[in-house]
Amino acid sequence: MISIHATEELTEKLQSIISLEEEKARLDDQIAEAYRDLKGQKYDIKKAKLAVSRSRKGHPENSIRILINQIVNDRAMSRKLVP
Repeated sequence: MISIHATEELTEKLQSIISLEEEKARLDDQIAEAYRDLKGQKYDIKKAKLAVSRSRKGHPENSIRILINQIVNDRAMSRKLVP
């Protein structure tokens, strides 16, 4: 016989997971939009993702700042080269 308590418990957990998955999907959309915005502004997306990854992994702030400065400088240089 199926336990009503177990069924209710599983239903609650699954509802919680569904809510989390929906929130994750919204966040993924926001992240993708932010990267599209950076790409539209001609920033190097690969380096931007690397900076984000390093930050998430706990790399020192100064090493991330160096990478961010490089991204900005690369963009400035590419704009100077375009007539």
